[in-house]
Amino acid sequence: MARTRTGLPPRERGGSRLLVAIGAAGAALVLLGLAFFLASRHPTAPLLVPAGLAAWGLLCLMRPGFWIVGSLALLPVASFAPWTGWLLIEEFDLLLIAAAGTGYAAIALGGAQASRPPGTAIRQGPGALQIVLLLFFVASCLVAMFRGYLSAESVPLQWAQGYFE
Repeated sequence: MARTRTGLPPRERGGSRLLVAIGAAGAALVLLGLAFFLASRHPTAPLLVPAGLAAWGLLCLMRPGFWIVGSLALLPVASFAPWTGWLLIEEFDLLLIAAAGTGYAAIALGGAQASRPPGTAIRQGPGALQIVLLLFFVASCLVAMFRGYLSAESVPLQWAQGYFE
C-alpha cells in the first residue's frame, strides 16, 4: 500500500480530516447555539446582545487571531452585572463561548488547513508533560469543586442568583 509524506495511507488521512470536520462542526453548532440562547435571555438587551455577538463571531471568523487580543481588551469592560443583575452568566462568558464556536467553525470549514504553510506537518497529539499537567489541573478543579460543594448552602439556581432579593 502506498504511503504519503505523513506516513498514513491516503484513504485514512482523508477520513480523519472528515471526522475532524464533522466533530468541529458539531462543537461549533453546540457552542454558538448556547451562546445565542444565553444572549437572547439577556435581562436588559435581549435583541442587542445577540446582534453584537454575531458581529463578534464574524470578526473572529474573518480574523482568527483577533479573539485573543479582543478578549483581553474587552475583559475589563464586558461585564454589566451591576446594571443587569445577571450574575450566572456574564457578557464576557458569551464572548468567549462565541470565539470558541467560531474557532471550531473555522476548523470545520477548512480554515485551519488553509492557513498552514505547505509542507509543514501536523503534530498528532499532546506530549507526556502536557497530559500530566492537564491531569493535575483537572484533579485540582475536581478537588476545588468538591470542597465548594460541601461548604455551600442549598439555594435554588436562578438567572440573577438572588441579586433581586
